[in-house]
Amino acid sequence: MLVFSIEDYPGYFDDEQADDFFQHIVTLRTELIQGDWRLLYFMWLKAFDTVNDIAAIPMFELGQLTRQQAIAMTKKEAVNKQGAYQYWLNAKVITPYIEKGLKQFKQEQAAVLAQKQLAETALKEAEHTEVYRQRDHVWQQAQIQAKRACASGYDQASRDVHLLAEAYHSKGERTAFELRFRRFVSNNKNRKALLTRLQGLSLGCDVAT
Repeated sequence: MLVFSIEDYPGYFDDEQADDFFQHIVTLRTELIQGDWRLLYFMWLKAFDTVNDIAAIPMFELGQLTRQQAIAMTKKEAVNKQGAYQYWLNAKVITPYIEKGLKQFKQEQAAVLAQKQLAETALKEAEHTEVYRQRDHVWQQAQIQAKRACASGYDQASRDVHLLAEAYHSKGERTAFELRFRRFVSNNKNRKALLTRLQGLSLGCDVAT
C-alpha cells in the first residue's frame, strides 16, 4: 500500500502548490489499478535518501514493470513457512497443562465441597443447639403427635425423637437422652406402629413390636 500525505512531508506545509500536486494522486491511483506500475519508481528513488546500497533499478517490459516484478516489489513472501507452525499444539505439549488444569479443578471442587460441608455442619449444629435448648417442649410435642394415633402423627413424633437424639448426642448428653427416651417408650408401649419407627433408637430399650 502506498500512502501519500502532506503531513509526511513538513516541507510542503507552506507550499501553495502542494495541494495542486496532491490532486494528481487520484490519477496516479487509477494508473496503478490499470497496471501501470511506473509509480513504483518513487519507492526506488526515495530509498536513496536513507540507503546507500540498494537493488538495481527495476527493468521495464515495453515501458511497464512486469507483473512479476511489481509483485516482487510490493509483496514479501513468508520466510521459513514451516517455522510459522512450530507453536502448534499437540498432545505432548498440551498434556502437562491438561493434567495441571484437572488437578487445579479437583482442588477447587474439593475446596467448594469442604466449604459446603462446613456450612451444613454449622447449620446442623445451630439446629441441634436450639432443639436441645427447647428439649422439654420438643418431648411434649412428640407425645402430642403420638397421641393422635395415626400414621402422620407417628411420623412426626418419630422425627421429633430422632432430632432430640441428635441434639442430646451433639451436647454429649447420651445418658440424659436414654432416660427420657425410656420414659417416652413406656408412655407409648401400646402404640406398636410408633415403636417400630423408633427401633433405630432403642439404646437397650425394649421397643420390639
